[in-house]
Amino acid sequence: MFHFIPAWYGHSRPWYDSTTVWYRGVSSIHFDDSINQMRMFQQTNEEIGMLVLNYMPNLRYFLHRYDLFEVSYWAVFDEIQNTHHIQPQILHFKEFQWPEGVEFIYTNFLVAVRQDKKLLAHVEFGEEAHLIYIQFFEADKPLKRLVFDDRGFLSSIVYYDEHGKEGYQDYLNATGEWQIRENLQTQEVVVNPTVAHRFLKERYRSIAEVIQEKVETYIGSLAAEDVLVLASSQQHNDLLLKVKGSHRLILSYFGERYPFHHRDSLLQDMKQADLIVVDRQKHKEQLQEYVSTPIEHISLFDARLNLGKSQRFRELFLYFLMDGMEEQDLLQYLEQIAHFMVEQEDVHLKMVSYQTNPVQEEAKRDWLEKVLASYDLDFFQLETGEEQVEAFEDDEEEVEIEEKRVSLEFLRSDLDIMNSLEESRLIIDLTGEPDLYTQIAGISAGIPQINSQPTEFVEHLKNGYLLSEPSELSLALHHYLVGLRNWNESLMYAAQKIAAYTSGSLVEKIKQSIGYHE
Repeated sequence: MFHFIPAWYGHSRPWYDSTTVWYRGVSSIHFDDSINQMRMFQQTNEEIGMLVLNYMPNLRYFLHRYDLFEVSYWAVFDEIQNTHHIQPQILHFKEFQWPEGVEFIYTNFLVAVRQDKKLLAHVEFGEEAHLIYIQFFEADKPLKRLVFDDRGFLSSIVYYDEHGKEGYQDYLNATGEWQIRENLQTQEVVVNPTVAHRFLKERYRSIAEVIQEKVETYIGSLAAEDVLVLASSQQHNDLLLKVKGSHRLILSYFGERYPFHHRDSLLQDMKQADLIVVDRQKHKEQLQEYVSTPIEHISLFDARLNLGKSQRFRELFLYFLMDGMEEQDLLQYLEQIAHFMVEQEDVHLKMVSYQTNPVQEEAKRDWLEKVLASYDLDFFQLETGEEQVEAFEDDEEEVEIEEKRVSLEFLRSDLDIMNSLEESRLIIDLTGEPDLYTQIAGISAGIPQINSQPTEFVEHLKNGYLLSEPSELSLALHHYLVGLRNWNESLMYAAQKIAAYTSGSLVEKIKQSIGYHE
């Protein structure tokens, strides 16, 4: 059996939940090597499991999003909180015991709870519209935060001091009894005396020490022939390498997560591995110079996307990622796209941004409207939400108006990106470093990509077009959107790439590299 240990950590507190409220500015794109590899092993019906080391009260939603809901898992905080085998139930915040006379105010982002015209609480939701926490206030300062598990119970409570700073957090069992208490100022952890028999100590220096104790016990219970597949991370490598025992180890390196310039720690970790897996060919070439451990290169694909789905649409949608571009370059590219859209009436332009907060959204919208207004082209204007609805309602009628063919989309998650790409015919990402997930999603959906910087995901004239200079964008648009031949060749190229991913040959290669026999 293969046990995958992902590194789904946030950027604030170590080992803590990375879930954010749905409207936060930073895109929540978590697709990584662990997700990719677990799906690959699933395709071959290989027996796999998962070890989750951080506090993830919304783990089930996360697994469902990435089509991993059926993978069995062991979560260390279920062990700490004694919350195994919980039957899911539905929670509704209005059914809680609120004080008399409270008022629920529904805003565009959250539900505000007021009592006697004073703010009592904010009810916050995740991307799937599920309850994630309730933040209580006293005199407009944070008082406490109730954090909910997606299986339908109160999972923990964060208490704030008189200055509104986080003081400590109680982690609860399903009946609301605290199991451990984490001091958020000193990091010390105290065990509830009534459950002391489940722990080796009464006090710990940090939550990491508690995690290590539980993980060591669990790994020690695994069968000797089981294999650990560790997503290499500076946060947990030391901990896992101390407790792995004699189990065979696969170390997986994902360029977005692990800094390859930390060579000393990199080489030290690799000495304990039986196999190293990397996500890019250039990383394999770098590492082969320093280690004798076998190295396999496995590209990332997102199997949730459907190949060639945009062929079903009459319109030809351009997916233009505008983040990180110099204004002068952007203007030059828009000029070429406008001329192309004059020639090709079925072409629509989607200007896309992943950096989404209200201030940025408004600024980008105002800038784009101003730029497009300088063109004497009715179709090359920004479509509003109301016009999109009207266009949909009038779809079955003959309406003799020049429709606007430019839209602006702010995408917050990989699910948003997937939905937008379903109808997109061509991806244009002309930034200095093309967005990794967009490239993965593009090849997974068989959509050609236009870039100005070379990457291993896009090969010139095979599944994309690499511009040698900005003025070539018009040539690239003609190459893929005038006639179907080049576009279809790109689709076939992507299908061949994905076939290796789904055939099981890569899984067999991994098993042979470590001498794994069932």
